[in-house]
Amino acid sequence: MKRTSLFLGLGLVPATFLGLALAALVPACGSQTGDSPAPEGTPSALGNGLRIRDVMNPNAKTHPDTDGGAMPSVTVTGASVSWIDTYDETANGKSIGTVYVQDVASQAPYSGGELYNPDYFPASLAPAPGDVLDLVGDFEELTHLGTANFTGGASLPEFDAPNATFRYEYNPPVPVIIQPSDLADYEHGRRYLDMLVTIQNVTLTAGFTNSSGRVTAPFTDVQQDGPTIANENVAIDPSAYSSTQTFTSVTGIVTWFFSFQVAPRTLDDLKTQ
Repeated sequence: MKRTSLFLGLGLVPATFLGLALAALVPACGSQTGDSPAPEGTPSALGNGLRIRDVMNPNAKTHPDTDGGAMPSVTVTGASVSWIDTYDETANGKSIGTVYVQDVASQAPYSGGELYNPDYFPASLAPAPGDVLDLVGDFEELTHLGTANFTGGASLPEFDAPNATFRYEYNPPVPVIIQPSDLADYEHGRRYLDMLVTIQNVTLTAGFTNSSGRVTAPFTDVQQDGPTIANENVAIDPSAYSSTQTFTSVTGIVTWFFSFQVAPRTLDDLKTQ
């Protein structure tokens, strides 16, 4: 779910910066189980800060304590930009500017995060998908937005106005394949929050509807607060798809606001037969 933020003029033109050689990166990257430890005395190409999953995983020992409304400061290194929201679906400037990041070369649960109003160094930086950033700033678990209060222990985690420093250019994250049922409830779905995912063989259970610019369609039998496909990142024409439309795959960023959404980056993320 995107918070109100100033659009910082974020472009999608790749930064002209010499990236690290891939050979230097490979030893520091692992599989879904996490990064391989660097040999003693050898600096990691990803930096010596926490990974996103170290912060986002509520069961991790390194998860910041936000009890009592605290906003602890964290340092995260090796955060790859997965997408930058430049589409204002509500046409009021309040649904644009969110930056989604993910641990480099990781599809491990909790590897995704969102940046609210980041401050870039250098100030001229216009990050693109794949660019790797280091982040220093506050982490918070929002339990409400405005008058909307979250219940059942749910919260909306985010990195609040972090200082974001460019590390190097790399490849955008590879989508992790999940099942529709993975987003059926908050506890399971939080593992993929802000991550780039792909769901295969998706059939809508109702057509797309438009509510004040927000276009969504459900794809499970969960009638109350079930997961939907949403237009948070790209314009979706509700009339372009039938109420029983089947997609061979749907790719997008997982977001949440009382329910989970899969937000395609472009219309090419909605694959039909």
